[in-house]
Amino acid sequence: MAVYLLLVLPFFSYANCSKLINDLTLKYHPNVSDKDFSFEDCKVWPEDPSKTIVVLAISKDQDINYAGFDLDVILVNNKNNKVIARNFEKKAITSDAINFTGLSIDTARYYPTAQSRAFGIRLNRSNNSGYFPYEEQNLNLYHFHNNKLTRILSMLKVYLSGGEANDGCIGEFNKIESILSMSAKKTNDFADINVTDKRTKIKIINSEIPNECEDKIIKLKPRKFTLRYNGQKYVIPKINDR
Repeated sequence: MAVYLLLVLPFFSYANCSKLINDLTLKYHPNVSDKDFSFEDCKVWPEDPSKTIVVLAISKDQDINYAGFDLDVILVNNKNNKVIARNFEKKAITSDAINFTGLSIDTARYYPTAQSRAFGIRLNRSNNSGYFPYEEQNLNLYHFHNNKLTRILSMLKVYLSGGEANDGCIGEFNKIESILSMSAKKTNDFADINVTDKRTKIKIINSEIPNECEDKIIKLKPRKFTLRYNGQKYVIPKINDR
């Protein structure tokens, strides 16, 4: 049976997160200063409350518009605060025309195998354009097995909104929101992941009220595709408007 992964799970604890983030930053990134750009999140793993997930994204570049962020994903034992596993990647996230704006931990029920589990990191990016606004959220998945933390999915767009508008009532935007579910089918011993894209087109038109605009919302046919594991990672198929 598919397990839908966008449910909000209530079992969170942030009691020691501030201290944990500070301690891990000092341990692994001792040269970070207040002048650097950084984002972080911390959450007890509901699927295994003996562990806490900590994520740090840090850039020492001087311009946020052209910054590369190191991404540090750390799993901690709650009993003794010792690091169980860590996945560190330099310049994993970039800010260029589309800026990196934040991250969050996704603890939905990702089960690649019956014996192991995974969690997600959601990475947000957007621009500051008034006429060509763009926003996206990407999902990474990290598989914890045999005390190793491995990234098995990279930068799957799970939210996308973009389009064009002007000062008048003329504009058009496209939005995609993705729902993920684990499949009973397997590829290379890992469960396939089914993705359903909810697609919406939004047209800005003149309102019946003078000097005002309104949105005309057109719901498009949902699109479905499958992520399959190739032995090292889940492969994202090429789709034109993603």
